[in-house]
Amino acid sequence: MDDKIIQIRELLDYHEIGNAYKDKLACIKLSPDLVNIGTAPASYMDMFSFVLVLRGSIVFDINYKTVTMHKGDMMLMFPSLLVRLVEPSEDFEGLHLICERCLFEHLLSQRQAYQQFSLFYRTRFPVIRLSDACLADMAQTMAHIQRQIIAAGPYQEDILIHLMNVCLLQILALIEEKEEDKSARLNHSETIFQQFVSLMTAHYKQEHQIGYYADKLCISTTYLSRIVRQLTGKTVNDFLSALLYTEACRLLGYTDKTINAIADELCFADQSSFGKFFKTKSGVSPHNFRLQWKSESDKRLS
Repeated sequence: MDDKIIQIRELLDYHEIGNAYKDKLACIKLSPDLVNIGTAPASYMDMFSFVLVLRGSIVFDINYKTVTMHKGDMMLMFPSLLVRLVEPSEDFEGLHLICERCLFEHLLSQRQAYQQFSLFYRTRFPVIRLSDACLADMAQTMAHIQRQIIAAGPYQEDILIHLMNVCLLQILALIEEKEEDKSARLNHSETIFQQFVSLMTAHYKQEHQIGYYADKLCISTTYLSRIVRQLTGKTVNDFLSALLYTEACRLLGYTDKTINAIADELCFADQSSFGKFFKTKSGVSPHNFRLQWKSESDKRLS
């Protein structure tokens, strides 16, 4: 199904990958030999993940735009990105570090510096080019995480959290370096878009209307709409509804909260308006989505 929300276990099952830490963390080797590589439809990934190209090249569609990654490129995929892996080159090799959304957001909450990861939301193609030395360091860290996922032990989770912090700090240094290089070249529209994304990621649950963001930026709604459309090809509502829908799916699938409580948490007027929004996006009611999710989860566990 196009535009489906994909969870980490579904992704791993699709590629027939067994090694993962409690369906929270996985690090997989990417190559043309990976099962079902390049065959999945465009999907929203309800997870954070890093793709590192070690050799060759690989083509993705990101929000309906094509980006080709080469050796030394690294991309962060985050919820609200519509992703489709199109084609790897014959000599392609890479690593894909996948982190369940709740775990990643918990890690981000532990250090103030990690808030800079919101910078990734500010670009259409969140890809960073690494030097040979940085590529080797990042590959080594990811490979270490991969080995620890396989090696069960009494301190496995503590070790994995430590290694994830190492990885995030390495990536954060690259993000900040990239933003320093770009800052002098940002035009007025790009600056406003960056400020909009920061506001949106902080307030999308409570504030669903463009007027709130335009007022905070001291510009008109028409001007904000035009900037977002020109820079991304998407509307403000596209961004807000994608984040709301992804979070709604997570809450329905991974928590026992009532549908009414979820509607309240996402600041819909009532359960009925939340239900209409969700059914428009998914084709099914929140109740039926939860039933289907539970059925699929039970099948995976059986």
